[in-house]
Amino acid sequence: MDEPRYYIENGVHRAVAAREAGAPTLPAVLYRDGRPPQLVVVRIAALHVPATKDALSRTSSRYRRVEAALPQILAGTMNAPIEVQPLGVRGQSASIPLASVRLEL
Repeated sequence: MDEPRYYIENGVHRAVAAREAGAPTLPAVLYRDGRPPQLVVVRIAALHVPATKDALSRTSSRYRRVEAALPQILAGTMNAPIEVQPLGVRGQSASIPLASVRLEL
């Protein structure tokens, strides 16, 4: 059976920071039509992002704040899970794998 893949609605910076830290998984809230939101743990390798997010600035203040909070995010002690939905849901923009997102100086 294929591993589920997810589209990040909110939390691309957090997911990239987790990837850069070598984390294999990340807490997430999963949204599916007709079901209540569900707290899950998703594999970094299963994440996709909007194609417009193909590059992030490593020096941006937003990325640095996320990077500083990463230990709490990964431990689940900070109420900041990313928000995802199954990949391929109607209305999603074109996407790319999270692994393809570049960090630029």
